[in-house]
Amino acid sequence: MSEMVNHVDENDQELGVVSRAEAHRDGLLHRAVHVLAQDRQGRWILQQRSTSRTMNPGLWTSTCSGHVDPGEAYEDAALREAREELGLEIHKLLPVSTLLLEATNSTAGERCRAFTRVFVVGEFIDADALRPNEETEGFHGMGTGEIAELIHTPLLREDDAGAAIRFADNFPPVFSAVFNHSKTCLQFLHG
Repeated sequence: MSEMVNHVDENDQELGVVSRAEAHRDGLLHRAVHVLAQDRQGRWILQQRSTSRTMNPGLWTSTCSGHVDPGEAYEDAALREAREELGLEIHKLLPVSTLLLEATNSTAGERCRAFTRVFVVGEFIDADALRPNEETEGFHGMGTGEIAELIHTPLLREDDAGAAIRFADNFPPVFSAVFNHSKTCLQFLHG
């Protein structure tokens, strides 16, 4: 059965339920979540998307992310994605921002347009304990300054396999939202 999402209007009001494939094919607005977590060293844990994914394959992005299911709240979707992609039960989330994000894959004819709620995890995560799965190639911790530099100059650093680190096209606005609320996020993490 294909993944279903709520089709929403420009005010994030539900219009109906459509398949994820239809939403992406027709560029219909729907809902998504991005979750960022830190390790005890203060590095943001980033995920490298699986090379088998149609949107942003092999690119680096938030700790976990995904679509909101019909009837599901944004926070519940964030908690579910953490279980599915990280294998973790998260207990504390801070909603940081809601963004209207767009990602495209012209080769596959997909255009993802989603109201995206950005969350920060309120507990530290050990990146070394996370294992690749069907949705991810791996995880890596990066400092705030390093991420900011790589967003602006993506060829500065290579991953463990020697490939240039490139971010998914919808990651820079997500990270900027967290960075713009960094004081609140740090208080949440350390408070």
